[in-house]
Amino acid sequence: MASGSFARMCDDECGSRAKKEAAMLGTKRRLRMTARGLRTVGDWETEPLAALRDACRASIAVEKLIGESILKARDAGHSWQKIGRALGVSENASDWNEVAQDLATSRRHVWDRYINSRDN
Repeated sequence: MASGSFARMCDDECGSRAKKEAAMLGTKRRLRMTARGLRTVGDWETEPLAALRDACRASIAVEKLIGESILKARDAGHSWQKIGRALGVSENASDWNEVAQDLATSRRHVWDRYINSRDN
């Protein structure tokens, strides 16, 4: 690929990304990180499935960040026990499978408490 066509491809991609970001900023629902945590901004009541999709996208982004942080901690020489402790899910993990299982169990407990409190 010639360098000129590569530059055009990058310009097209960046322009497309900018348009998508501008469209996202114009939507009614948004998530905003504040000093007190994650907050919703806009109308989340009238379109609950669209709001759920937005929240899911944010959740996936956070999960990717956690994954990257885990890899960086391992690269820095931290044990699975220390990583599990930092995640608040395991004091005695000896490998990734134990940390992952404890993390999944922790997430499930959060969901169970929230969903069950609404359904009862």
